[in-house]
Amino acid sequence: MLIRAFYSLLFVSFCLGASAQYENNELTAARKKRDQGLFMEAATHYKNYLSQSPLANEVNEEFAEMLFFELRDYEQAYPYLKKVLTYEVDTIVYYYAVAKIEHYNENYDEALRMYTALVANVASNKETKWVIDDSKRGIECINYCKANKGKVSSPDLKVANLGDHVNSVYEEYVPVVDEKENFIMFTSRRRNQFNQFPDIEDDRYHEDMYMSKRHGHVFDTASVLPYEYTEIKDVQNTKENESLVSLSPDGKILFIYKEGTLWKSDYNAGKWAEPVRLEKQVISKDYANHVSMTDDGKTLYFSSEKKGSSGKLDIYKAEKKSDGTWTSAENIGTTINTSGNEQSPNISADGKTLYFSSDALPGFGGYDIYRSVFDGKSWSAPENLGMPFNSVADDVFFYPKRDNSEGFFSSNRKDGIGNFDIYRFYYLDQPDFGKQDLTVINNQDTTLSTVKQTTTKWIREQMNSGETAKMFFRVNDTLITSDYKKVEELVKSGVVKKMDIEQVKKCDTCVYKSTNYYSVINPVAEKDEPLVSNTTANNTGTTASTTNTTSSTTAEEKNFNIYFDFNKSDITSVSAQQLDEIVSLLNSNEVYASVLIGYADQQGSETYNKRLSEKRAKAAAAYLKGKDISKKRIKKTEGAGELVLPVHCPDKACEDEQDAKSRKVEIRLITK
Repeated sequence: MLIRAFYSLLFVSFCLGASAQYENNELTAARKKRDQGLFMEAATHYKNYLSQSPLANEVNEEFAEMLFFELRDYEQAYPYLKKVLTYEVDTIVYYYAVAKIEHYNENYDEALRMYTALVANVASNKETKWVIDDSKRGIECINYCKANKGKVSSPDLKVANLGDHVNSVYEEYVPVVDEKENFIMFTSRRRNQFNQFPDIEDDRYHEDMYMSKRHGHVFDTASVLPYEYTEIKDVQNTKENESLVSLSPDGKILFIYKEGTLWKSDYNAGKWAEPVRLEKQVISKDYANHVSMTDDGKTLYFSSEKKGSSGKLDIYKAEKKSDGTWTSAENIGTTINTSGNEQSPNISADGKTLYFSSDALPGFGGYDIYRSVFDGKSWSAPENLGMPFNSVADDVFFYPKRDNSEGFFSSNRKDGIGNFDIYRFYYLDQPDFGKQDLTVINNQDTTLSTVKQTTTKWIREQMNSGETAKMFFRVNDTLITSDYKKVEELVKSGVVKKMDIEQVKKCDTCVYKSTNYYSVINPVAEKDEPLVSNTTANNTGTTASTTNTTSSTTAEEKNFNIYFDFNKSDITSVSAQQLDEIVSLLNSNEVYASVLIGYADQQGSETYNKRLSEKRAKAAAAYLKGKDISKKRIKKTEGAGELVLPVHCPDKACEDEQDAKSRKVEIRLITK
């Protein structure tokens, strides 16, 4: 299993059976569901029973143990555990559980007092060692938290839960995402058609592989594999533990965990092959649970419990030889590996920075995320990534995009949906020009009038509205900056012919940035006015007028391209946003008329592609007409057939990319 139980349940149950008066239907049902591993259902019956018999001590103990150790629902467990501490029973385990929850809730002083009491007063033996060891780790983490309270990765870093379309009340972890984030694959321990009964080893459902597609700024409801994607039908779940682990950087190798070790599936001829075990030179018969491949495909970093490790899970590497085989695995050393667990390695695009999680290095909680840099000879001392990447809970399976601008990880931190959830992170201080498909567009009409509302005044109003987190400016398609004063000087000097504005709105729960995009042509500057600080701005934002229909006599001719899916003439959501921008330009500049020319790629016959290109041009024209653009302003609608573009690289993926650029309609705005 990818995530093993964090606590060994070494305590002896104190429930020696309830007297006959307690054995009513609710209690019988609760115990039956518990014994079957159906803990969520058991919890309902326990609550019903205890609402009628709140003084049933043994039942309170049962329920408290199940909530804490099985469901790990600390919020619900807390009052029951506190009640059990008042009983005349062996309270070591319950006392530890309360200390753990106080730590989880960041009540550091109380948690520290309780951990210290456990270490000082509990006699060490086989049954209590885990309590003492975990209490010592808790003391270390609390001291680290206090000393590093201000260690924040970046004030502009946002972390958002992916929501209940992906996450559930059960455990979700190991996000695997393609570079364009069209889909996310992950592991879940929820009940499904393959997974009707819990694992006898840990009383939880088996790990299964799930997949969800992205639609705009959200992911759809996840489905267990085999998924609707026919090309992945050979990567299937069974009644055992299976998990998707990672994708190779080129997207052609899918690594999978099953049968206690690592497997891989190759992408060929449009589908994923049936998985095969990773080469024996790499993993032998050892337990291994995660792997990451370098961009050149020549090195694997993986976590395993191989013989001779520094502790439990260690990180190893194997390198591909010239004949295509792999070297034997090599432990990467004690700079990174400790006597605890190091797992979920992820190597950066340049092959020099390794991200991983550890439960033994100095940190805020159980597992924290770290990075170490290789200088060609050795790895640097691991650096804790800080909050909010890390928390007082467990943070693992860090999966950044290749440019580190955004990414995913798993955590069982407070206020999640379930036990472990998947989170996405992104930065507010990085512009996303050209990434509109990854954002929420709040304002579809994105061309500012520069006649009724001058540019610099409008920018100041938005910056001071209390709703804007960041603003970025792209001047004349070259300079990108967030320095407003510099932009104002350029506008006043008259050198700005075109300016694109990215306005990032404040949103702490958004999976993607909530962003508006605006375009300004030949901006007119307002007279110089002082820029008010955001800290003194009011919270009632003003909105730019986008319905001005004043004619422009200096409008420049413009060219736009909208693109289509293979063999389709439907307007996509991204193309609709671009067409809305064109509609706005036509509405605000009456001198403009439009010419629409459709194209197709070379797949299929010339006759068929000619008809397809015509359909695409007509679809774009129909969209404009549907937005009340007069037929008189659509001067020409034509299908030009196949568009042949030069191919500058030899592989099929490159050809596919070139074909995609041919599936378009070119829209020219000309002066009448």
